Amino acid sequence: MSGGRRIGVLINVIKNLILFVLFCVGYYMSVNLVVLLITVFSNKINSGSWVIGMILGMIAAPILSILTVIKLNKR
Repeated sequence: MSGGRRIGVLINVIKNLILFVLFCVGYYMSVNLVVLLITVFSNKINSGSWVIGMILGMIAAPILSILTVIKLNKR
């Protein structure tokens, strides 16, 4: 294995790590954002919708994060 290949692999690993960190941060923030929005709305409706919002947030957040990662990889 030559030095050039090793650097290429290292760059790839670092790129994947950065994408993974962005994925985690994006996931965490989008869940919190959805929960916050639902909490604001559920205060006007009832506390039952908060649970629904939490579940919807956990479904929507990974989909948004995966789409973001796909867009970053296409660049």
